[in-house]
Amino acid sequence: MWTESWPWAISDPLVPDAEKGAAAAVVDARKARLIRRGLDVFFVVYLLFSVGGVALMVMVSDKWWDPWPGVALLTPIVITTLWMTPKMKGVYIQLYATKRSPGSDSSLSTKLLASKKP
Repeated sequence: MWTESWPWAISDPLVPDAEKGAAAAVVDARKARLIRRGLDVFFVVYLLFSVGGVALMVMVSDKWWDPWPGVALLTPIVITTLWMTPKMKGVYIQLYATKRSPGSDSSLSTKLLASKKP
């Protein structure tokens, strides 16, 4: 996939660490690919809509300085969202595309339910 050549792309976020004895987590390749493609599409569409919105604000305004408070407000939000989108690939793959073994203790609800037993 072409996004894996990017330096910030996460190609395999859940490689089990055999030295530490971590429980093996199996990543469903189909779901991981769908998540990666979906976030790539979101990145492009969000970028187009945000640039289009700023261009629309500039075109509609009467004077050149009218849209700049809106641009100053929206720019950090847009940049933060675009910065976080590639980073969230690994998080979403870990959350939605990982099949955990039944004996793994990675579930917080399992830990909490076990602690309430007398």
